[in-house]
Amino acid sequence: MDNIRFLSIDYFFYQIYRFFIWVGEGLFGAGTSAVDSDGDGLTDDEERRLGTNPFNTDTDGDGISDFDEVRLGLDPLRVDTDGDGIIDGLDKYPLDASRGTLSWWDRLFGGGSSVASDASTTTIFGSLLQYMTYFFAIIALILACMIFFSYIRWKEELKTAKKKYNDAYKSPATVEPPKYKHPRWATVLAHAESLNQPEWRLAILEADTMLAELLDKRGYRGLSIGEQLKSADPERFKTLQDAWDAHRVRNQIAHEGSAFNLTERETRRVIALYERVFKEFDFI
Repeated sequence: MDNIRFLSIDYFFYQIYRFFIWVGEGLFGAGTSAVDSDGDGLTDDEERRLGTNPFNTDTDGDGISDFDEVRLGLDPLRVDTDGDGIIDGLDKYPLDASRGTLSWWDRLFGGGSSVASDASTTTIFGSLLQYMTYFFAIIALILACMIFFSYIRWKEELKTAKKKYNDAYKSPATVEPPKYKHPRWATVLAHAESLNQPEWRLAILEADTMLAELLDKRGYRGLSIGEQLKSADPERFKTLQDAWDAHRVRNQIAHEGSAFNLTERETRRVIALYERVFKEFDFI
């Protein structure tokens, strides 16, 4: 324990200081000085004679100043004057090795020498309190980081959710309908994509009306769509069979009414038939 002071920076500079004092005394003779560089109550000349550091109030680091150790008859160069294994700052009886053992209360909460400057970290309780302070400081730092990154993540999730909501619930005014050559085709698709069966029927009826308009423009003769399709040339009408299949479903809807069971899958199939016919003649 006495060798600890030899590892300190203060002790190193103190040795340099003593060297220059020795040189000065050899050149100019010894003088008296009332200078007290460290303010511990001992002049620099007194500390030189004692061998203590004039720039450190507690040369041996035992918790008692050099001045108090000299006043109490302790060794200012030894942390444990009586050699009982307890530093002078914690030893109730620093000059009596037989009575220097600390009680369990002193080991837990301190209560050694009354001249000790600070023994809070040398007791069991003080050390535990210090470690707990570091532990909770680290926990608080980790929690703060977690809260910060959780907030950043929450902001990103909120931004993504808002974007999805805006995309899903755009007002009709902001949604641009696809452009078709025939304006009625957009209405047909809107009915077909509905969730209501009556609108599926409307989609097929509207598409069949467009088929009649196409056949009229192409010059096919007949009093009905059926007669016009019969007069069509399969070589020039590649999707003639698609037109027949779609028109038959339209007739079932018209003749059977609500008794005809029209499913969503069937609606999509029939609309796809009409679409192939219309695309062949660049009608939509």
